[in-house]
Amino acid sequence: MADDALWRELHSLQTAMCFPLELPIYYASPSWLRARSVLDVGAGHGDYLRGLVRRFPEKSYLGIDIEPSYIEAAAATVESRAIAFAVGDVMTFEGSYEFVIARLLLQHLEDPGRAVSRLGQLTAPGGSALIIDALDCYRAFYPPLLAYAEFFEAYRELERAAGRDRDIMQRVPDLARATGIFEVREWDVLIPSTFPGHLDIFRAVYSRVINLLTPALREQCDTAEARREFDRWCADDLAYAQVGLRIARLDRM
Repeated sequence: MADDALWRELHSLQTAMCFPLELPIYYASPSWLRARSVLDVGAGHGDYLRGLVRRFPEKSYLGIDIEPSYIEAAAATVESRAIAFAVGDVMTFEGSYEFVIARLLLQHLEDPGRAVSRLGQLTAPGGSALIIDALDCYRAFYPPLLAYAEFFEAYRELERAAGRDRDIMQRVPDLARATGIFEVREWDVLIPSTFPGHLDIFRAVYSRVINLLTPALREQCDTAEARREFDRWCADDLAYAQVGLRIARLDRM
């Protein structure tokens, strides 16, 4: 239950950190503006999808996630008839939607190629899929956090050992072309940062990341020093941080 609460907080904070930078993608996308049915795959606790509903209430939204506790929490906070949540796995879920969102999902999957193919099957002809995922090479802290860098690299290695790839976005164009039904129409980088006024959000996000990952990484690195170093960084009101996101909009032929 403690981890569930941490994940809930982390999902909300990540949305607050990234949503303002991601929102212009939707306003500038003709396929999004004309879409009426939207599927969010890996919706988590639903914060991101609820943000879209408030901005674009004329659409019909469904958020799915493989974790029942996330969907239970998301469904408990539904504020509009335009949105619903259900337990579902991208590998087996069925349906056809004019716009499909897969945000921070592919990095957690052991077979992302098959997942991209499934996204194609869930996207109606003429519709689009929007994939947003991490771009770790853009992550930076100032003053530098050397122990935290080792901490996060240990996490990346743990994910690689489990067959998951945090650099999966580098492969998305090839995976999309391999489906035979997707064309890559947008391929951009976003850099959420502590400017303007987001330092407190970054402090909160990475504090929870350390809390969540420490039990799994104690044998791989000095997690205590990573925490001490990060706490010193948090005390500096001039500290800076940034992260990277890769955006891929795939149009269904």
